[in-house]
Amino acid sequence: MSGDQELEAWRAEWQSLGGREGLAQELAGRVGRDGQRIRRGVALEIAGGAFATALSVWLVVRARGELVVSVVCAGILLFVGVWVTRIVTLRQGTFDTMGSGLDAFVALTRRRAEDDVRWGRFAMRAMQVLAALLVPWGVWAFVARYALYRAEPWRAVVGFGTAAVILGVSLVWQRHKLRKVEAERERFEALVADTTIV
Repeated sequence: MSGDQELEAWRAEWQSLGGREGLAQELAGRVGRDGQRIRRGVALEIAGGAFATALSVWLVVRARGELVVSVVCAGILLFVGVWVTRIVTLRQGTFDTMGSGLDAFVALTRRRAEDDVRWGRFAMRAMQVLAALLVPWGVWAFVARYALYRAEPWRAVVGFGTAAVILGVSLVWQRHKLRKVEAERERFEALVADTTIV
């Protein structure tokens, strides 16, 4: 189904809700579902940050504080701290419903949609910065461990290859998510404008 067909189907569905009261009830349900989605998303980001932190600590201990490993793990810990702080501060105040009635539900849904877009843009920029910082670190790590990589080339392929794949997949996924939330925000605004509830 194309975007226009989906929008038309969504408009028809919203117009059949039965006026402001029906629309308010539908938005109240959406606000509740969005609240659960937001709480689940924040919990997953925090869990991912905790996993990255635990993995970094384990790597530093396993490498016995080797400088190359310690530097990248310190960078990961800094990245995780910024990442989790940003998601928690961005989502502050949007976990639960604020008020009731159609206007309050529209305002909260708009704020959540804007926060989704802000988060998507932040995530894209953060992943790009991470990629830019990992390149010089990768060169340094390769030079510092050249003898090891020359003796066992599979270590370089596995280590750098895995990092490149994870980073590449993350960048593609973040771009996809950003486009999706931007399209969702535009559909919501079109529906609000179409139903003349503003």
